[in-house]
Amino acid sequence: MTNMKRLPTFLIFLVLNLVFAELTNAQDSAKLPVIGVWQWDQQHIEANNTKDYEQLIDSVSTKSPYDMLVIFLRFPDYEVTSVNVIKKMKSLSAYSEKKGIGLVPDLDIRNARHAFIKKHPEALQEMLRMKEVQAGTHQVILEPILMRDHYSSGNILPYFSHQSILHRVITYTKDNDSIVPSSVRDITSECSIAKSSADTLAINIPNIATGTYAMVIGGFKHDYPDIFSPCLLSFQRSIMQSYKGFKIAGACKDEWGFPPYFPRYFRTGYIDYWYSESMASAYYKKYGRKLIADMFLMGTAQKGKTSERKKIINDYNDLIRQRNAEIETDFYNATKDYYGSNAFVATHSTWWPYPDKIEMRKNGLDWWEARRDIAQSDEVVPFAVRTSLAKKWGSKVWYNQYYKNDLHMQLWSSALAGGRIDYLDFTQLAGKKLNEAEKKIHLLNFATTAPLDCRVAVVFGYHTATNWASKGYDDTGMAVADALWSSGYAADLIPSYEIENGSLKITANGKVQYGKQLYDAVVYYHPDGEIPSVRNFFASASGTKIFTTEGELADNNMLIQHVLNYMHNHSMQTITPCSGILDNSWFGLRDFNHISVMPGLDGMSRMMDGGILKIAAVNDVSGDNIGNFTVDGKQVSVDAKGLVYVRFDSKGNLVSMAAGDMKNFKAGGLALTLPYRMNIALRKNTTGQWEGEIQTNSIPDELKAITNKWETVK
Repeated sequence: MTNMKRLPTFLIFLVLNLVFAELTNAQDSAKLPVIGVWQWDQQHIEANNTKDYEQLIDSVSTKSPYDMLVIFLRFPDYEVTSVNVIKKMKSLSAYSEKKGIGLVPDLDIRNARHAFIKKHPEALQEMLRMKEVQAGTHQVILEPILMRDHYSSGNILPYFSHQSILHRVITYTKDNDSIVPSSVRDITSECSIAKSSADTLAINIPNIATGTYAMVIGGFKHDYPDIFSPCLLSFQRSIMQSYKGFKIAGACKDEWGFPPYFPRYFRTGYIDYWYSESMASAYYKKYGRKLIADMFLMGTAQKGKTSERKKIINDYNDLIRQRNAEIETDFYNATKDYYGSNAFVATHSTWWPYPDKIEMRKNGLDWWEARRDIAQSDEVVPFAVRTSLAKKWGSKVWYNQYYKNDLHMQLWSSALAGGRIDYLDFTQLAGKKLNEAEKKIHLLNFATTAPLDCRVAVVFGYHTATNWASKGYDDTGMAVADALWSSGYAADLIPSYEIENGSLKITANGKVQYGKQLYDAVVYYHPDGEIPSVRNFFASASGTKIFTTEGELADNNMLIQHVLNYMHNHSMQTITPCSGILDNSWFGLRDFNHISVMPGLDGMSRMMDGGILKIAAVNDVSGDNIGNFTVDGKQVSVDAKGLVYVRFDSKGNLVSMAAGDMKNFKAGGLALTLPYRMNIALRKNTTGQWEGEIQTNSIPDELKAITNKWETVK
């Protein structure tokens, strides 16, 4: 969510040369990338001499662990459709590609919103604002929200309102805070518009009798592309096509969705919904109902219409989520179409870093449908979400974009849970010890083949958690997921719409499966009982223990205890219980009060391929000493620092390992003593022969004695 302060190019170049002076030159790796963010500013585009930027790329290529840079292209005077921006990206991407650094530019349509609006002035995103007044004669004044985000920060213009519109004025009476449906009357024709401008809508309302209320429904069109515009996908592709043929490594779409709607906006006295004529048309086509009329019922409780209200809220939320997912998916497909099947789609769909009503307003909580090849998130997105996204997209790791002072803790904690850091910006690695830590963790990419093994999942009822007329509103079961992680049971968090779209499956032996992950137990949290496909899904899960939050288990404490008892009694595998906390301490987001758990800096975890990872980094950022340990009855004798990863076959033979600053190792039939400490990854290939990766061009005889197949990597 945060726009980092941009550093002058000469300073970045100086920092890189000083910081990375002791790092070894490395060949490009076609494996998982080490990702940093390079934030361009006005001078990058206006500079006639690109030599400084080429020198920076040289430094990144030869003296840093990076092999991919995501380029944020956000300027007050230029857009990604500008000739100067396109020309500069073409030049630098070609140079960068030769140096083994893939550039991934941010080609999101918000970086070309003025070009879009100039071509499609009718396609502006509208916010519908509803305001209630009581008896009397009124002039009701509605005002827009001044919205901005990291695509409109600094000197870049906010998403100003362009136009105000009066949609309806409705009067009604209430009985115990619920509207009496028979009293509802449309009096729009009896009202007059006193003022209609970009920033004010003033409506004169005739006298309202005592005991009667009036709801004024107005709208404000903002300087933001209409998400439901039929022109949006084609314009998005036209941007991307402008960069076709360039030596770029992919494209970026970051935190896509509607303009930001922060918690403080819920306290303004308005009822707000996203709206546009295109959205109303899509709504009518899908559901056969008029959206404006339904929005009045969505925003107000009415006697005898509770079920109807819940249904239209669910329909509205589904429409939003599915449209945002459609846009994300088309961006993904366009990236592959224009830049090749191996092109990388960056970065995350997560904006407000928690699955709650704020994120729901942004994108419908589409995180599990926003297509990526490798799972990506940012900031303090809960670990239960990160691991589940890795299962959804079949990626053996997940990336979390981060940039705060506790970066070293996030780096090691993420690694223990099968994750990596996407550094915002790339100078965040400006520290020798942090670089040493990253280099050790990077070796895991060559040893592991699968993400963290989570034998339990919390599947939350999407329509319950996102429906503000529901008792379970704004509760996605994170308290249960966190309790499991804190007890040593890694748990995936999954919305129930993953059942509806076929991503969650039942195997032939009745196991619940997500990607390649099989679950021993699943908590179905706050059921969407009205959806037959979801209800029938769990009824057929005979091979997985299903806990449903009904009856006695409606109490979270009882539910958690029952699940923990089951896992313990059936000797389910565990990880080191989480001892870390994710909260607002470091990045200071206004009104963000959520807390979730994260692994500590000293522990063990298990990957889905059976590999065991041991991490130790409590006292030293670059890694603490790791000595002998036992796993599954197998003794691992080792002298290393930071991390040790081992994987054995069914006969107890070692098939894969990685270790940081390793001196000695003995386990599973392999014994190795090195003349000096090294970062090393080693594994058996499909023919049963050893091959490995090191981070130096000098291969000691002790390693040559094992195999001649060594690759020097970053």
